[in-house]
Amino acid sequence: MKKFWIALLGAGLFATAVFADGDEVPVRMHELPDAARTLVDKYFRDIKVTSAMMEKGMAPSYEVKLADGTKIDFDARGEWTDVERPNGVVPDGLVPQPILKFVAANYPGRHVRGVERDGRNHEITLDNGLELKFNRKFRLVETDR
Repeated sequence: MKKFWIALLGAGLFATAVFADGDEVPVRMHELPDAARTLVDKYFRDIKVTSAMMEKGMAPSYEVKLADGTKIDFDARGEWTDVERPNGVVPDGLVPQPILKFVAANYPGRHVRGVERDGRNHEITLDNGLELKFNRKFRLVETDR
């Protein structure tokens, strides 16, 4: 019976940790990591910030939304992980040059509406909805509509 209660207590603590990991709280821009504030100021200075949220957890993450529909996700250090611009174009400075060259050569006239990176790969979304996934050497490894 003692093992049952210990197992039940362990399961309860695990469930608490899992569900507590997703708590989102609003933050002010000055509370974001320096790198996040710098990026927003450099590339989106003229667009009003409508919200900034911090997701609590072992490694907090941040989400900033702008008035034009742009959404930017940042990791705990303030490095961007995802930029979505449904009504605009992702600034060239956020897309690696080899990927920009690939898009220009293979999809002329198309623009990058979203870019995501995870340390090993980059995934971009073009204005026609096509998703392109590149490995760390910026070689195309997957396409998806």
